[in-house]
Amino acid sequence: MELISLLIVIAAILVGLNIGANSAASAIGIIVGSNILSFRRATLIISISMLLGALLGGGGVIRTIGNDLIPVKECSNDGDCPNPGLDYCNTEKSVCEKIGTGKEVNYLEDNKELALSALLAALIFVSAATILSIPVAISHTMIGAIVGVMIAAGLMSRMDTSLLLRIFISWISTPIAAIIFALMIYRYLMIPLSGEMDILTFNRVFQILIIVGAIFLSYCLGANNIGNAVGPVIGSNAIGSQTILIILVGISMGLGVRAFSGSVVETVGKEITSMGPVMAFTSQLSAGIVIYIFTVMGIPVSTTQAVVGSIIGIGLTKGIRTVNIKTTEHVLIGWILTPITAALLSMLIYWLLMAI
Repeated sequence: MELISLLIVIAAILVGLNIGANSAASAIGIIVGSNILSFRRATLIISISMLLGALLGGGGVIRTIGNDLIPVKECSNDGDCPNPGLDYCNTEKSVCEKIGTGKEVNYLEDNKELALSALLAALIFVSAATILSIPVAISHTMIGAIVGVMIAAGLMSRMDTSLLLRIFISWISTPIAAIIFALMIYRYLMIPLSGEMDILTFNRVFQILIIVGAIFLSYCLGANNIGNAVGPVIGSNAIGSQTILIILVGISMGLGVRAFSGSVVETVGKEITSMGPVMAFTSQLSAGIVIYIFTVMGIPVSTTQAVVGSIIGIGLTKGIRTVNIKTTEHVLIGWILTPITAALLSMLIYWLLMAI
């Protein structure tokens, strides 16, 4: 393995570490904050769930980021392409340096600096947010970083802009869908269900439900977020075995949960725990459903914004005035600043790498 390929793989593993450290807080916070499980037991359960999600459900998002968003290569003649009728093909190794017109092009497959720049930008941005105990949207970060590096390389025209537009639309629809699901689930399922229980039964049932909700949410988190770390590596052909890479990144996500998520868990956990068990479980379930739907579609979305959207939805059941304005502002700021900052950072890193 050449040095730059090794650096790409290492960067992906470190991004996975930060995904676990930053994104798992919404799944762990309520369990730990409510003293249902200890932090150690909670992180173990969440880590395993995230790894299973990455292995069993992450293929769609990996393909979106690694192959569909940026065509990995274009074949110049029938001999280079196993499917001559297609403009783009996914062969194991790039064999073309020029397209039929003779115009030279650089693809993510051929220019590994693109993948390394995007991963390093995401790594730096999310690491800084984790140190500051700020939950951020990993998918917004990675997509922003990829767009930035493609702009820096002058290859923006090679991106699948229709897919990119669908991803942008999903970022808007994620919190909106979470609001709707949370409002419906809380009003028409949770309130009637909890009203029929005595206090003892209520506590026992919702302790179990909150653990189940955390497992479901973390599974969806692993399935949706694995592509943010693995996708650029697959697109750059830096490693031969996708399964081995998914396992390595999945394990690093689990280590991130265990070793570095404490501060973000405390930040997010306070907000979720203050809602009470019924609202907290509704938030987990609603966010998990939304993330699962987009994962099946192969679209990377923000766990943080799905959870925030569900919190807003629960608040709306008690009237618009109960909605936390700061929480709403967090969604809007995340939409705008996260991808822009990641894009600018990836552009800077790419220019620095190319200057070396």
